[in-house]
Formats: sequence, structure tokens, C-alpha cells
Amino acid sequence: LMCMDNQGLLHNKKIIILDPDPKSLMRKTFCFWGESDEMPASFCQHLIRNEWEKVRVNQNTPESILPQKYFHIAGVDLYHELQRIIKKNNIQLLETPVSSIQSDSNGVEVNTSQVNLRATKVFDSRPPRFLPTERGEVHLLQSFIGFVIEIDQNIKADCIDLMDFDVDQQGSTQFMY
Repeated sequence: LMCMDNQGLLHNKKIIILDPDPKSLMRKTFCFWGESDEMPASFCQHLIRNEWEKVRVNQNTPESILPQKYFHIAGVDLYHELQRIIKKNNIQLLETPVSSIQSDSNGVEVNTSQVNLRATKVFDSRPPRFLPTERGEVHLLQSFIGFVIEIDQNIKADCIDLMDFDVDQQGSTQFMY
């Protein structure tokens, strides 16, 4: 949405966003790799709270990743930016889950418990539904939990620790950032 707005692609469009819980974005953290002059870093520079040019894996010596950097955006900042874009472009936001999407020769029908909609284009970002695994198949399930730690000192770290496996594995693969 930010990229489309930045390129002027939302002007004079009729757009509806269906989201069962748009405020869930506020509780998340978004990190990504990239170069400062590339998308998405170039058009969301004002949202980036931290960026690192060096990484360290498993307490090894920090290494430069330039010209790439590792960027961090707080979900609350991204949420407020998207709210600004939604308001500016007169986009409608409905807080409802999608129950089904069906394509036919006339376009796409989107059904929810509140409303049925018809559109020419639909962007579906819901997680995929996996069928039960067959013999020899594996589905990788990931979950992440994060904590914000506040300290009394003002520290600007020039390196981010990635994939520190020096934690108790407790029968699973676990690592810290």
C-alpha cells in the first residue's frame, strides 16, 4: 500500500481493505534487508527506528553486510502510516475476516460474514491453508515472540546479533536476535 501510494497508483481508485484485526499490526515488529536507496527502505526511511551495517551470528566476530543493511520498523509506526494513507486516498477499511474468495468470468467475489463484494482485482494476503502432510512431507511451523527491553543507559549498537543458538534448545530449534 505504501509503495502504491508513493507511486500515485491509489489516486481515483475504489479500494476496500478487509482485515479481521488491523490493530494487530501495532504489536508487531518488521525487519528487512536491503540497500538504503532501494524499496522498501527508500520510501519508508521516516519509519525506520534502527538500522545496522554489521551482523554477528552465534557470538562470532561482527561482519559488515554493506551495501546491505538490516532495518527495523515498529508496527505502531507502520500502523499509523497506513492509517494516514487510507484516509488520504479515501480507502474503506472493514474489520471482518474473509470467508471465501471465488473467481469467475465476471471478476472476483469476496465473501465475509458482514458483506459480499465483487471486484476486478483482489490481493489476498491470508496465510495459506495446508492440507494434512503426506508421507515424506514436512511443514515447517515457525513462531516468534519478542520482548522490548528498556535500560537506563542510552546505547546505540552498531551490530545486531542474529541467530544466536547459544540458548537451551528444549527439544526444538531455538535462537535469539
